[in-house]
Amino acid sequence: MNLFILQKLARDGPCIETAKGDMPFLASDFLRIALLVAAPVISLVLVRASG
Repeated sequence: MNLFILQKLARDGPCIETAKGDMPFLASDFLRIALLVAAPVISLVLVRASG
């Protein structure tokens, strides 16, 4: 949904260019999710530290 908003704000290029520009952010989201699935202890560090 945010891609459509960005496309309307930009108005100077096709929608595919907006999607191409978003690919690094999408890749980092997938990498973060994969990391948390592979090592869930990462997300539990603060919970365990608080007691």
